[in-house]
Amino acid sequence: MGTKRVLVATWGSPVGWNRVGYRVKLPGGNSTSEDGPIESESTLKPLIKTVNPDRVILIVLDTLFNAVDKRNKPPKKGFERGFNGNGAVSYGDVIEDVRERMEAYIKEQLGLDYDVRLFDAEKRGGKNAIDLVVAPGVGAFPNVTVEGNVKDFHRYVLYALANLLPVRDLKLYFDMTHGVNYMPVLTYRALGSLLRLLAYVRDVELTVVDSEPFLEGGKRVLNIVPVENKRLEPAPIKGLVDGKEEWNAFISSLANGFPLVFLTFYPDITGIENFLKKKLKGFLSSIDVSFSGDGKYLIRRKARLDEDFKVASKLFYAIRALNARGFGKKEEPSLDELRRVNDTLFRKVPRINHVTDNQLNDLKSKLERYYKKRENSKNENEWNGWCILGSIIWSDYRKITQMRLRSFVRNFIAHSGFEFNITLVKKEETYKFRYDDPDNAALAAKMALTGSVQRGYIRIQHHEGCVCRQWGRVEC
Repeated sequence: MGTKRVLVATWGSPVGWNRVGYRVKLPGGNSTSEDGPIESESTLKPLIKTVNPDRVILIVLDTLFNAVDKRNKPPKKGFERGFNGNGAVSYGDVIEDVRERMEAYIKEQLGLDYDVRLFDAEKRGGKNAIDLVVAPGVGAFPNVTVEGNVKDFHRYVLYALANLLPVRDLKLYFDMTHGVNYMPVLTYRALGSLLRLLAYVRDVELTVVDSEPFLEGGKRVLNIVPVENKRLEPAPIKGLVDGKEEWNAFISSLANGFPLVFLTFYPDITGIENFLKKKLKGFLSSIDVSFSGDGKYLIRRKARLDEDFKVASKLFYAIRALNARGFGKKEEPSLDELRRVNDTLFRKVPRINHVTDNQLNDLKSKLERYYKKRENSKNENEWNGWCILGSIIWSDYRKITQMRLRSFVRNFIAHSGFEFNITLVKKEETYKFRYDDPDNAALAAKMALTGSVQRGYIRIQHHEGCVCRQWGRVEC
């Protein structure tokens, strides 16, 4: 399907923008035509014409609600009218009001024949459509006062982008020209964290652009130029989701290179989606809209989007990207399936790729040597079930029921998650693996991520694994 091109832009209020000519100069020869600069009040129009994006995402603030243009006569399209305090106004009304203003401005003032659609997690725009993200802002303005936490902007934008961004090879253009205050930097941060997750399985290029500043009486033709252009390398999710131990184990598998953890605890995307929707519903239902005594509206947010919402949004996008590459949960993955995880996910992370590759090669060599001995033993009671990995590697292995926690986690990390006392293996047409004690595997993975290991001992629960001796005897 080829590389997708996406344009993301942040906007403040368009009321004060002036009409100028724009020239676009982008890496790879993308630039405005020889016909000359493109006249517009916004960089959006020349960038759309130059980049020809498959998707356009526009991020604005709810502080544009009820914004009326009192600077220009006639007022700019979309900013002619306002609410006057008559009748109840919901937060849904606020969002729709902003959408209507943006659509009128884009269609009539900029002359772009694009449908402006409110961000919807269930639907995504395409050609000739703009996905509008109306994010929670803060501040006091002539039209409205919004009370809340600025972190809500970052976390809501992160969630929206996790739903809207494609999960294929991607060239993303981020226009920070019209963003105000915290908008550009927090959007840039959200894009970076998501795109670096996509980079595990796709080629991702990020180009950040900005326009030369406009000054009254100054240049009437401005250049839109790149301020950053680079291919992104993979970077894992930072953080945990409280109470979601399997999700946390999976997050650690990306950060530390644990292929068996990755396939064992691979999350169901519907569960993450429902978790996020529940959090978002509670957040939105806490927002009050009232008409204050000073003749303007007050939007007050009584709740916040928390750290769990932020981490889960990143995890949701990671699973979208991984699902598109054919990954999923495996109860008993084969050696080849484990190797595919390493070869696909960590090919751009040489340190992890090398360590895990050595571990898988070492396991294969020892398993082949062990099972060859078993085949030659001609034991009438040959065992074909699950064996504790440690008993295959050491001839004098003894099943243990407890272990120092620090030693357990250290072993887990050193062997790429194949801790010998809780990992089971059996031979069918190929070698299959699983954890005999998944809870302790999840615990070790989480501690490997946080770096916080408590003192004391860990109890090891054996359910199916047998001690399989080198000479054929089996002790279950």
